[in-house]
Amino acid sequence: MKKNLISILMVFFIICSAFVYAQDEIIQEANLYLDMMEYQAAIDYYSEALLTYPNLKNIRKKMAYAYFQLEKNDEALKYLKQELEMFPDNEDAYDLLIYILFKCQRIEGYHKFLDGLDFPGYVVNKNPNSGSGDFILGTYSKDKKEFSTAKNFFRRALAKGYNPVKCFVQLADIEFIQENLKTLFAVLAEARESIVTPAQTLNKESGLLFDLHFMYGLSYYKLFRTYHDEAHAWAAYLQLAVRHFEEALKLKPDSKASYYNLGCIHYNLGQFKNAAEYFTRTLEHDPGNSAVKIYFTCSQKKLSESLDEEMRPEKCPEYIELSKDFIDKPNVKEYQYIFNNNMKFVLDSINHLGLEYIKSGKFHEALRRYRNGLKIYPDSPEINYNMGMIFFWLNYLKAAEDHALCALREPGFFGRLSTYRKQEILKKEGADRVERRRQIGIDAYGRDEMLKEGESPVKAASVAAWTFTDALKAGNYFLDAYDLLGNIYFRWSDFNRSILAYTKVIEIDPDDAMGHYNLGCAYSAVKDERNAEKEWKQAIAKEKEASQRKERREASEDELMVSLVVVNRPVSIEAHRSLGRLYLEQNLVDKALAEFLKAVELEPEDPEAYYELGKIYHKKSHQNKDQRKKAISYYEKYLYLGGKEEAEVKKALKVLKKK
Repeated sequence: MKKNLISILMVFFIICSAFVYAQDEIIQEANLYLDMMEYQAAIDYYSEALLTYPNLKNIRKKMAYAYFQLEKNDEALKYLKQELEMFPDNEDAYDLLIYILFKCQRIEGYHKFLDGLDFPGYVVNKNPNSGSGDFILGTYSKDKKEFSTAKNFFRRALAKGYNPVKCFVQLADIEFIQENLKTLFAVLAEARESIVTPAQTLNKESGLLFDLHFMYGLSYYKLFRTYHDEAHAWAAYLQLAVRHFEEALKLKPDSKASYYNLGCIHYNLGQFKNAAEYFTRTLEHDPGNSAVKIYFTCSQKKLSESLDEEMRPEKCPEYIELSKDFIDKPNVKEYQYIFNNNMKFVLDSINHLGLEYIKSGKFHEALRRYRNGLKIYPDSPEINYNMGMIFFWLNYLKAAEDHALCALREPGFFGRLSTYRKQEILKKEGADRVERRRQIGIDAYGRDEMLKEGESPVKAASVAAWTFTDALKAGNYFLDAYDLLGNIYFRWSDFNRSILAYTKVIEIDPDDAMGHYNLGCAYSAVKDERNAEKEWKQAIAKEKEASQRKERREASEDELMVSLVVVNRPVSIEAHRSLGRLYLEQNLVDKALAEFLKAVELEPEDPEAYYELGKIYHKKSHQNKDQRKKAISYYEKYLYLGGKEEAEVKKALKVLKKK
């Protein structure tokens, strides 16, 4: 009986384990689809998981996020409400709920539900969105002039780690609006002490960020306006106000609000020349601002009465209020998605999915997935290269060029370059750098893992600023991307840039046979026959060397899954054919004949070489019967292999067989 009980328990344990394993697999699959931005697929898997395990935490929150991304806000809100009713401690669900309500302007309708949620005023499980919901509710309450409630929300957001500058500025602005000047400066002092880092304690003023400097400028100007009619040190307040707006400009030189406020201050003081200069700078950043145009004209009018009547505004204001629009309507930080999987794994999964679509000929489906990948990491070499290849096939050459260039932006990326060649390059770069890379290692896809966890690689200032010249000087070692650029420029008949791109391929890997062949084609296009011949011969030699070393440059299955590397036939065949045509142009018939015979030897099923051989022997057919027989034989083989010039060859055969 005891043995039977143990057996039953073991069977029960196995069944339970299998159930949990299957459940985990479904959720892992759903999580990966969510990470990959395949939102409907993620929803389907999460729904399946909930059918058998309805009490899982976070599943409804993840479904809500997917529905939100699909712009199905009602469904998103429904699942978030369910999540918070079941798990009222789920802070990220709370932040996401408020963010969605904010985006679709529906906070009012959920006011009672939100009031019923009693979250602590501190972080339990910190994440990138911690405090964002409270900050949004703070701005909402502030707009409704519920200042006490707003202050509580901003304090909670601050305690949870939301941007402290933004929180303190909002707290200060509430006091500013209520004209609680003493409390206002107490909040600013608290901000200054809380935000300035230890390294900045010697000069705390310099540690204040733009928003705080701007708020200080407003606050000191308010002091100046409040006390300028009294026996007070009001002149010092004015100087402090101006100084803080100027400091704000140093931190943010394109701040039209700072220029505008400085213009207003000088205008209000009667310093119209300075006012006109600041209003001019404001208009440089906001040329369509009609109010600023009027204030500028008014400043000019005050300086000179010689303006044309039609240029003068009917009435110039005696006093202009300062602006704080960006404080009244602060930018709310976007909800930041938290990956369930390692980001590199997600990118590789997106890449592989795209490749599967490419194999099925569904290029536009592949492009949609790749665009998702670039939202995660815009400089992904593999994804950019694969997108470039698709656009090249579709003949969208500018888009192909853009993505090929982006593929070259990530430092230290080697692509499918051989380990031996990588080590040669690293050795050339310097012993210290080699040692550092040796310690950290190079991953399976050729990426140099020199970065700390979470650190972003150094990139060009912007994609638009990253040019072909930049790529040649400072690009990585992604040989295939340079090859793609060469092909793009060749198709554009921009042969000089094509030569530069193919030369870079050979610089990265001097043994790359295809690189030499392509470079030969580019030289041939600019009528540089000597260099074309040299490169085609190099292509043949390099492929022969690789074959002898049994290290022929064919992509492995793993590499094919990373980027689109296509090797249709040995490079030597193309090189021999190209050399044959070159020698024919030079009237070196025997040399041409030898090259075409080598091409046939390497690829007996290649119709083009038979066609060229047929033409050569056709011209020799007057010499003897043997030459005529060879011409007939090669032409017939060409037709048998399905050559395109069928009509021409049949006509030639008819003539040859009559002789």
